[in-house]
This record gives sequence, C-alpha cells and structure tokens, in this order.
Amino acid sequence: MFRPGAGRHPMSVMVCLASAFLLGLCLVCINVLAEMRATARDKALNVANRLVAAIDNDIQRNIESIDLSLQAVVDGLKRPDISGVSAELRQVILFDRSTAARHLGVVLVTDADGIVRLDSRTTTPEPISAADRDYFLVHQHNDYAGLYIGRPVAGRLTGAGAIGISRRVNNPDGTFAGVAVASLRLDYFKTLFKDISLNAGSSIALTTADGVVLMRWPYDPKYIGLSLRSSKVFDNLARAPAGHFESKASTDGVWRLLVYSQIGQLPLVISVGQSLETIYAQWWHYVLILATLGAIFTAVVAFLLLYIGRQFKLRTRSELNLSTALTNMTQGLSMFDRDARLVLYNEQYLRMYGCSAETVKIGTTFHEILKLRKAFGSFDGDPEKYASELVTALKRDGTVAIRAACPDGRMISVVNRAMPNGGWVATHEDVSERSRYEKQIAHLAHHDALTGLANRMLLRERMERALSNLRRNNGSFAVFLIDLDRFKAVNDTLGHPIGDALLKEVAARLQACTREVDTVARLGGDEFAVLQIVQDDVADGAIILAMRLLESICLPYEIDGDRITIGASIGIALAPADGLDVDLLMQYADLALYKVKSDGRNNFRFFSGELAEDAMDRRAFEAELQDALAQRQFELLYQPEVELSSGRVTGAEALPRWRHPQRGLVLPEAFVPLMDESGLIAELGEWVLREACAAAVAWPTDVKVSVNVSPVQFGRGNLVDAVILALSESGLAPQRLRLEITETIALDENSENRSILNQLRNVGVGIVLDDFGTGFSSLRTVQMFPFDKIKIDKSFTADLATNPNSAAIVCAMNGLARGLKIGSLAEGIETTDQCELARFAGCEEGQGLLFGPPVPAGELTFQCPVATVRAA
Repeated sequence: MFRPGAGRHPMSVMVCLASAFLLGLCLVCINVLAEMRATARDKALNVANRLVAAIDNDIQRNIESIDLSLQAVVDGLKRPDISGVSAELRQVILFDRSTAARHLGVVLVTDADGIVRLDSRTTTPEPISAADRDYFLVHQHNDYAGLYIGRPVAGRLTGAGAIGISRRVNNPDGTFAGVAVASLRLDYFKTLFKDISLNAGSSIALTTADGVVLMRWPYDPKYIGLSLRSSKVFDNLARAPAGHFESKASTDGVWRLLVYSQIGQLPLVISVGQSLETIYAQWWHYVLILATLGAIFTAVVAFLLLYIGRQFKLRTRSELNLSTALTNMTQGLSMFDRDARLVLYNEQYLRMYGCSAETVKIGTTFHEILKLRKAFGSFDGDPEKYASELVTALKRDGTVAIRAACPDGRMISVVNRAMPNGGWVATHEDVSERSRYEKQIAHLAHHDALTGLANRMLLRERMERALSNLRRNNGSFAVFLIDLDRFKAVNDTLGHPIGDALLKEVAARLQACTREVDTVARLGGDEFAVLQIVQDDVADGAIILAMRLLESICLPYEIDGDRITIGASIGIALAPADGLDVDLLMQYADLALYKVKSDGRNNFRFFSGELAEDAMDRRAFEAELQDALAQRQFELLYQPEVELSSGRVTGAEALPRWRHPQRGLVLPEAFVPLMDESGLIAELGEWVLREACAAAVAWPTDVKVSVNVSPVQFGRGNLVDAVILALSESGLAPQRLRLEITETIALDENSENRSILNQLRNVGVGIVLDDFGTGFSSLRTVQMFPFDKIKIDKSFTADLATNPNSAAIVCAMNGLARGLKIGSLAEGIETTDQCELARFAGCEEGQGLLFGPPVPAGELTFQCPVATVRAA
C-alpha cells in the first residue's frame, strides 16, 4: 500500500544539519574576526610602543642634556673661587654647557628670595623675581635637590611658552640658597611631535608626573597646562611605569587605545592614543563583508530550506492526497512496473477480488496475483495466458479495456494503460449495476415504458431490416397503424391510472394476436402499430390479422370494477406493393387510418391511390382555408334562442359560414374538423368572437350572444385576453356574452382549462355546456364546474315525440339542471310537438329551425313565430 508522509524525518534532519552548519560557520567567522581584531589591536600597540620609545628617547636625551647644564651651574656655584672671578669668566664657567641642549631658552639663577642674580644671556641680569614660580616654591620648601620640571608658563621677558627645569642651590651649610632653572621652550615639543605621522583620531600627550599637560598633539593651546591627574593614565602609572588601556578621552570624548610610559627616571609621562575607530576601521570593513556574505549565505540556505521544505510539504500533501484519493476511490487501482511487479494498489482493488494485504504485497508479480485470484474464485481463466496476452496488447495498443465476467456473476471493467517506463496502471470498476442499467436503458431506448412494447425507433429499425430482407429474399410485410376509438373519453372521465391500465390491456391483446416474428409497437398516446412479416399473400394475411385485432380490441375490459368498451381504427400499408421506404409506408398507413376515422371509425382500410388523392385534396382544402382567413371569406349567421314559456327571444348563437368563391356557402361540418386538425380554428374563433360581440351591441340589452370555443383556443392560453379585448373593443357588457364549450374541455385535467373557466367567470361571461348527454360522463362534467346553462343535444330532442326513453332522459337532465340551479336549452327543435314536449320535460329554452334558421345579423328578428307562442 502507499504510505504518505515518509519524507518528513529526512527534512527534519536536513534542517538540523543546515542549522548546525550555519552555527559552525558563524562560530568560525566570529573566531576569525576575533583574531583579526586582536591582530589590529596588536599592530596598533606595536606602532604606539615604537612611537613612545622614540619620543621617550629624544626627550630623555634632551632633558638629560639640560640637567647636565644645570648640574654644571650648581657645581660651579659651589667653587670657592667663583666669587673672585670676573663676570665674563663666571658666565663661561657656569653656562658653557647650556649651549648643547636643544630649544633651551635661558638659564637663570635666583637667590634665596627668588630674585634673578645670574642670566646665561648677560652678565648684568635684570633683578626679576621668580618667587611665585612653582619650581622656586618646590625647591624652597623641599630639601630634595633633584631635578624638577614645572608647569608651562609664558616667559616674563620673551612671553614665549616654556617650562622650567630646575635644581635647588644650597649654601655650604645645606641651607636654601636659591634655584638654578633652565627654560625649555615648548616649540621643542611642537618640532618633535609635528614630524610624527598620526592616524585620524590619534593624539600624543606629554605630562608631568603629577598630570600637568606640557604638550598635546595635535596642538591646541587650550590643553597646555591642563591637569589630567584624574586620568586613568595616572591610576595605571601608580601600578606600572608603562602600559596600555582603552579609554574615552575626557578632552574630546574619543575612545582610544592609550599607550603610556614614564620617560626614564624623569618626572615626565608620554602617552600615545590611537582612535579605536581608526584601529578597527579595516576590521569593521571585514565584519561588514563577512556579515553581508553571511546574511546572503544564510538567506540562500534559508531559501533552499524553505524551498526544499515546501517541496517536501507539497510532496507530503500530494502523497496524502494520493492516499486519500486511493482510499476513497470507488474504483480499484493497481500499478505494475516493467517486470510486471506490483508497485501500488488500494484497498478497493483487494476487496474487489477477495484478496488481502497479507497475500498481495508490493513486489508480487501480476501472474502470482492472477493465481491468487483464481484460488479465491474471482478469476477463472489461464493466469499465464492472460498475463502474456495483456502485456503483448499493451505494447501494441497502449491501452487495453476489458469487461470481464467474474465466476460469481459480477461484471468488472478493467482499463489498462501503458506507462513510459514499461509498466502499466489499471483501474478496476465493478460495473455489474451499470451493466444492468445499460441493458435497461437500451431496452427503454427501444421500448415503451408503460406497455413494454417496441417504440417508434425500434419499429423503424425492424422495418428497415424487413425492407433489407425483402430486397434480398423477395419477401413482404404489412404495416398497421392503430388508433383507439373513445380512449380519450375514458382517460378523461375515469382518470389516467385507468387509462394506463387500459393501454396495457390493449398491448397484451395485440401481442396475443401476433406472432413472434411480428412487432407490436406503441407510438404514443393511444396509437399503436404492428409490423406483420408475411411470406405468401400479404393482403390476405393482413386482412385476417386486422379482423383479429379489431375483434380482440373491441371485447369489453374489466378494470378496477369498471366495464369499458372501446373500438379501434386501423390503417394498413403493404410492402413492396405500396413502396420500399419506411417513411412512405408509415405515411400511407396513416392516410388509410385517417380515412377509417373519417368514415365512422372501428374498422380497417388498406392504403390506395384514392387516399393519396384525398390527402392531396385535403392539403389543397387546407390551403384554401388559410386563404379564406386572409381574404375574409367567412361570415357569421345567428340562430335565435327562445324562452319556451313566453316565446321571448333571449339570445342568438353565432354560427360561422364559409362563402367560397366557387363552392358557394360551405357549412361548418365541412371545414371545422380540418381547421381543428391544422390549428386554424383558433384564428377563426377569435374572429367569430370579435364579430359576434360587435353585432350584439346593437341588439336589445336583454338578448345575449353565444359563441362556440374550441379546445385549440384553450390550448393557446390567450383565450381570456381575447375575450376581454373583444368586449372592450365592442363595448358589449360581459353578462351578455355566453361561451359554449364541450365536455372534452371541461374534463381535460392535464391543462389549465379549469383556471381559464374560472377567470372567464370572474370577468362576468356566462359558460354553457354544449351537446350535453353525448359524452361518457356528463353527470361528472356538470358536477366539476358551475355552468350557467346546459344545451341538451339534438339527438335527444329529435326522438321526443317517438321515443319514450328520450323523453325520460330529457326529463332527467332537466331535473338535474334544476337541482344544480343550472339553466337548460333543447337543441334541434323543428316541430311544435317537439317544442311542446321539450317545454313539458322542463326545458327552459329552445333552439332550432322552428324558431328560425341561422341568418345574418341584419336579418335577425327578436319576435317569436305565432306557432311557438301558441305552443307556449
């Protein structure tokens, strides 16, 4: 089985290794940078130490030279004969060595009161007081006779900056006799320091032992004489005469690496400070480079890790999705490599063939799996042959689809597809149910769902086959088109379930009348067809079958307690006598069927050339009807409706007539059926409605107009709008319009007829049930809708005087009408006896030739004949 998530642990290891590598690299970089920083610091210390040593050496030699000059002065003053020599000689004895020192300004000797008594420049010095100088005060109050270096001061005579380097002069008894002081100009230090090349931010400072700044470079007068006793230099100096440290300068706030050293045994300290920024400038440059490279490298590694992690995640998700897909597939799936070894499968594959994970494992060969399936009862072929043929077919075709029947009856669809590596993948689907459905669908595609008979498609296929066989073997066959008579009335009155049951019974009787080689089909509704294969005399065989079919169909049916009797009309076409084309034969059979229905139904008829001519005549007649509508060849006649009790004309029925240019006046019986078939009746009906309303406006207000409405007009769905428009255009009151409908319209439960009738009633129009008593369920009809009036069919009126049964039926009809509070009218009254009997039977109104024939609106009178009044 496929297991998702196997790549997660290596990813974690990879992340850990990358992190360890980055950490190690970071540590190496830190170590290298630390060494580079130490190297930069050591280099700066070496430079500073060499500079300190050079300055120390120069100053020490110069100060020692000056000290020797002062020692010579002190020693000369101790000579006993010094006071007896001339002034010039004394100058030579005392100050001859002072010329060896550099930048030595003047050598003075003061007395014990600080008055200058000797001057190296002249034998007659000015008696200037030095009693306030630091060096005088130090020697005056300190028996120490050592060298003293004082604060830098401006000379009283020259004004130039200098420092005093002095020694104490004692009397022979050791008492203070004065001071010998040499003036060292500060220019000496400027000259010494200015030739030294310093880095940016570096400085040199020369201070006394007690922290007084004698010189600082870069030179700035404000630092000269400044006390740095609180500087860290002197804290360190107390511990060691030389050393180094890092400190932030109190003078300019710059962090420096300071190297300091006491100059020999002199009370002088030299310090060289180098800016840390300058020292580490190159190091910081490398830090920036390494940091940038490190960041880039880290970013690259991180990106690679993220990318690899995303790939692992996608792979894991893909593996999980694949696992989920495999687990939830309704199909079984298996994959084999080029060696026909199993590399992937799902549980459905195992369950489908009764295998288990213990018996089928990754690496199992296809041949071994087939052997296992055979042992488990899900394969009954030869494993070796099957495997060999499949591999060969895959190499040849690439895709091999197999629908195999298992020993247990299941049907498995296997689709094998070759892979580029030489293996193949297969999907396995249990199509047992689908196979059954396909067979059912195939059956339904060629059979009627209700009766199970062949449908129009299958009938056509078998007719094509019969024609093909006829051309080869000179055979023959007959095509029967069968239309059930009175089926619609049964369906409308007793309901569709009864109608469906009746159709099934008819189908069974048709099959019972035919042979196995024949085909019985239902074309739709109550239309059936029979294809009769005949070897000998096709006409005789067709007659025998037609009679048998009529006899069988016309026998009564017992369905859910109802006894039903119907008839059938049959049209027959023969092949090859009538043609060798399926559509032509069906057309000819239909023409024969139409002729049977026109001649009274419940019979059969063969196609003949006359029927074709009749069809052509009918098409020509239909074309003439279309022209008649366009050319307004129709006109309306009106037949009065009379109240039998008073003889008063209560209304008139509008009856259309066709004024044909050649045939003259054509009655409705000749054109209405064809107009119904062609749909032209709807256009004619709307014209009749408009014309009748327009004519009735001129009649007395108590006289109403009746207009017949066809089922086609109801089917178009615009009848209500047409009525409202006709009333609106004519100005006729809705109560003066009565619409006459047949039972077929009232009983049609598959349409919106009931809704249309209610809408018409709401408009105010009266609804009349025409030809009452001729339908299958007249009583049910009047119960379904509150009609305003029923018109009793003339077939009952005609027999009133001669048939007591007719009189009884008419009386019953009127009793029903009175009970339902519905008006009644007797049609077809032609004699006074019929009129009297109709009135006696309870009819409220009458219509017929006795009261007047149909006449144009202009000839219509509203006075009843005298005979009628007498009869009333």
